[in-house]
Amino acid sequence: MYYRVVKEYYDNLSNVYENLYREEQTRKIIKILDYIPEGRVLDVGAGTGILEEFLDRDFYLLDISEGMIEVARRKFGEKYKYFVSNAISLPFKEEFFDCVVSVSMLQDVKLEHIPIFVSEMERVLRGGGTLIVTFVYKDNYVKVFRESLRKAVKIKEFRDEREFYWIGQKVYKMDEGSVKNTVKEDGKGEQAKKRIAAILAKG
Repeated sequence: MYYRVVKEYYDNLSNVYENLYREEQTRKIIKILDYIPEGRVLDVGAGTGILEEFLDRDFYLLDISEGMIEVARRKFGEKYKYFVSNAISLPFKEEFFDCVVSVSMLQDVKLEHIPIFVSEMERVLRGGGTLIVTFVYKDNYVKVFRESLRKAVKIKEFRDEREFYWIGQKVYKMDEGSVKNTVKEDGKGEQAKKRIAAILAKG
């Protein structure tokens, strides 16, 4: 019932969303652009596809609202791939993406579902891949979000007057006090390996 209401709200808002929120969303997106790597990128809660106007990547746009996705599809045609789905059950195989981004959507997830939301994003992200999550700052949401992370380590975390920003990379926690990064030995991801090692060395 809760997510049906969320879906209907954004369906009804879809055709005027950019008139109302484009400037606000753009300010948030600009702050994370430099952290989005090349490769296959999942945009969770993609909305009308504002992020995709700023970067040339292999984007997969996912949103609970069919109306929002249709606006994005009208913009970009078949340049990208589009999915209408709830973010707590992502329709992708494990370690499929080089980057998973979610801009200002988590506040629409029920608090008790945040661990599932985070687990799904970590599941579809490859080892060494980049995870970027921003959401409207609420103390309880930040606390639960941080506690929900299991396979991603923080690179940077900051906030502005309203939004919380978290950027990290996926590693596997093998046992207490040790980690192992899972970038496949295919000649790619060497920089990610070095960055993860440096992050872990700093503690």
